[in-house]
Amino acid sequence: MMNTIFVKISILLFFLAAVCGITVAVAAGKKQITEADKNMTTAAEDPVFLRTSVRSFTPQKVEQEKLDKLLRAAMAAPSAGNEQPWEFYITENHDVMEKLSRADRYASPAANAPLLLILCYDKNKLLYPDFPLIDMACCAENIMIEAAGLGLGTVFLSIAPIPDRMKTVSTVLNLPDNIVPYVLIPVGYPSAAQQQEDRYDANRIHVIK
Repeated sequence: MMNTIFVKISILLFFLAAVCGITVAVAAGKKQITEADKNMTTAAEDPVFLRTSVRSFTPQKVEQEKLDKLLRAAMAAPSAGNEQPWEFYITENHDVMEKLSRADRYASPAANAPLLLILCYDKNKLLYPDFPLIDMACCAENIMIEAAGLGLGTVFLSIAPIPDRMKTVSTVLNLPDNIVPYVLIPVGYPSAAQQQEDRYDANRIHVIK
């Protein structure tokens, strides 16, 4: 009789242990999935992964508060020897934007945005004359990433180092000789949603030991 009771209790305990183990495993699995989803969500919300090249915009104006944030982000960029050579020209004048859009056949978005930033650099501020294009690239990238985080769209329309494009911009804006135009960045609210493609490629990563 006692042996029978002991066997039944042993079976019951084994069954309970098995159930508890399954429950813990399922819970752990759910936790892992939740953490993975959380990481994916975080990446999706990171402005770096929201930035796309936007060439079509709604008529909605860009708020001054957001423009200020873009310029603050721009001036937070690194530069060679901290030379900070940048100068920013800003326009909402569609006549000016139309003329600037003729600087290159690919620059038409400059005429269609509610706001246009013209990034330039001052030759007189260069401590290291070989690096202004790198300085300005960092500056432009900061603007575009900040814009994505603010729900704005941008596109990088190259001007420097192409002489004809640079001459057109300099003429339209009547820039002094020491100011060199670098890029046009149209800014506005995208007319359609765009999703950045996943460009991650592990084959391009090389670890040196």
